[in-house]
Amino acid sequence: MTTSTSALSVKESLRKALEHFQGGDFQAALGCYQGVLASDPEHPTANHNVGAIALKLNRPMDALGYFNRALKGDPGNDQHWVSLVQTLVVTNQSKLAETMLEQAKKHGVAEEAIGRIEAVVHPIHTIGTKTPSDKENQDELVLPELELGTQEHRFAPEQQLKDLRRLVTKNRLNKAEKKAREIIERYPSDPRFHEILGHCLFMKEHYDQACQSFETAVSLDADKLSYLQNLAKTYAAQSKYDLAVAAYKRAQTLAPDNTALLLPLGNALYECFRLEDAMGIYENMLKQNIQTLQALIQLGVCHQKQHRYEDAKRFFNSAIQLAPNDPTPYSYLAALMIQLNEYQSAIDAFDTILAKVPDNVTSLQSLALTYIRMGAPEKAVAPLRRAMAAAPTSAMNYQLLADAAPFGSDSDAFKALLKLTESAQASDHERAVAQFVAGGIYFEEKNDEAAFATYHQGNALVHKDRQAKPGMYNTAKKITRTMDRRFFNIRRPMGSALDQPLFISGMPRSGKSLLEKLVAQSPDVSAARELKNLQDMLPGRGDGVYLLNHAQSITRRELTQNSQSLLRALQGSTSSKARYISETTPKNTIMSYYAQMFPNAPVIFCDRDPWDLMATCYFKYFASAHNYSFAIATLEEQITAEKMLMAHWLEALPNPCLKITYEDLVRTPRQVGRQLADFLGISWEDSYGDSLQADSDSLDTVPQAHAILSLDHNAAPVPLSDEFIGVGERFKEYFLPYISTETPFTRQD
Repeated sequence: MTTSTSALSVKESLRKALEHFQGGDFQAALGCYQGVLASDPEHPTANHNVGAIALKLNRPMDALGYFNRALKGDPGNDQHWVSLVQTLVVTNQSKLAETMLEQAKKHGVAEEAIGRIEAVVHPIHTIGTKTPSDKENQDELVLPELELGTQEHRFAPEQQLKDLRRLVTKNRLNKAEKKAREIIERYPSDPRFHEILGHCLFMKEHYDQACQSFETAVSLDADKLSYLQNLAKTYAAQSKYDLAVAAYKRAQTLAPDNTALLLPLGNALYECFRLEDAMGIYENMLKQNIQTLQALIQLGVCHQKQHRYEDAKRFFNSAIQLAPNDPTPYSYLAALMIQLNEYQSAIDAFDTILAKVPDNVTSLQSLALTYIRMGAPEKAVAPLRRAMAAAPTSAMNYQLLADAAPFGSDSDAFKALLKLTESAQASDHERAVAQFVAGGIYFEEKNDEAAFATYHQGNALVHKDRQAKPGMYNTAKKITRTMDRRFFNIRRPMGSALDQPLFISGMPRSGKSLLEKLVAQSPDVSAARELKNLQDMLPGRGDGVYLLNHAQSITRRELTQNSQSLLRALQGSTSSKARYISETTPKNTIMSYYAQMFPNAPVIFCDRDPWDLMATCYFKYFASAHNYSFAIATLEEQITAEKMLMAHWLEALPNPCLKITYEDLVRTPRQVGRQLADFLGISWEDSYGDSLQADSDSLDTVPQAHAILSLDHNAAPVPLSDEFIGVGERFKEYFLPYISTETPFTRQD
């Protein structure tokens, strides 16, 4: 009776079959193997072992068929050659056995196995010895030991590797991934297939899984350069740049003369805020005349990051002189000119690109954005029309057009936008952006029902790929129980004695950027804004659950190293020598770690009405992070957890703390400015508050173009307005059906 493999893994079935065989129960062993073959008729180990049992039961002709299938399925297993040839000899097929012997030699079968085959095909007989066809000697001669089907044979056949690479080359990634997993099940110690699996997963942007595959490949063969390169590349794709640096440096120890490692290593160092180290790499590339164009551009970027704008301009211009027909260096120069508000120079750079590549959509969109920034939106329409013709499924075109020449829901442009939301040719991302743009237009027209429905559809599209797990509130409760005042009193001596940086914490849309802009008007404060990748420098990539679970194991050395890295990053972001450098990255969920690094640094918490947070976050397409915002239930839980944590930190942190509300900041900036000055002890003029303007992205309409384009320096200023105070109440009735708790933003514990 055949044993089903539905309840047993293949590996377990093979193990049980071997136990039955060793116990003399051949029929039970056959049942297990046939169960494996029922789900995978080509399984080499099962076929081989059924053949071996057939020999034991004196059925050599039956055995031949199974051994043939075993060899076909796994020609890299030498035992399969031995078993087949021995059985051919036993069944008096000597000529075929000779042929198979020659094929085995050509296939690269090991010398020991070839010797065993030759001993059967060309036996040396002495007086009194028996021929291989003597029946009584059959078991001793041809009965092989059963295979375990585990890691006994490390490397899969070369043909399987070639077939799999062919699938990858043809971009049949799903089939290649499935096949790679099947082969890994049989050959878990063959690193080549882990690498190919990792490649398939990387191309599908499943970076966490790809990372695991490449890490496995490296663990199996630490001396293979491509494994380390792919691992480093995947770390970088996950923004784990410190790990990418370590992997690239390990790769350099294997291949110190491999110049292809220099640029990605330099870029990873840059992302870790190790600007001087990165610049050293790029300068070395220039000396060796290696990827000179990229080195010049990256040196320009490093100088721009450090506010050495003339040096940055010099390197970008050198890149242009080196490659006058390449649009890339012109793009970097244009971005720098926009940052410096030198709009005409930026327009000249974009015009140069478009003269060379007339349908360069990014340049057309960037040119339009530049006209909008400089206060000439009517000039943005023409390049946008060209961008629409070149890229009809780009929602960014409509988003910019809404800024340049606002259109209503009864316009032809809006009808075209709605068609884009349903276009089969557009990606989910483009369709989602189109939904958010359309929602913003309904919002401006105060068509609340249509606005909410459209935003809701846009969030649903994003949520398909960026789902957030519920449970933030329970995590926040654990944080408050674990990290109380007693916890910080014990940990405080391990932190830095400095009374800086200035941390500004709060949810998105709570006024963090606006508050930083206000406080940075004092000459004593320099704004670093929200530094990219800063959170990734923390243990566990700044994950709140990780920091909670490892709260007691964080060492003084670790705190010192990370605080120094953070300070280096902040200082590299500004050329100012101000007393404070402000930073808005810290979230309430990870504020505990910042407090352990800098227990004397001031912390300002930004708060806002929860319903206003709900509406303004849900109506905003966050290009990255904040995945909780795309579903109403997880957004409500996040707001509840963040507010509970804020109240806890105000009581528990050793740091000097202050809470500012969005409502006060917008309505009375002069009074808030004086409050900040008294709290920080900085020089202040009341006129600072009077002249405060918000970035356009600080308001809560549609997601602004500069939030999606990479030209987000000095977003266009707009007057402060309190029109978005109370917006949550306006949409409350639409949110409530999607919230399970009867009392939103509170919990009865």
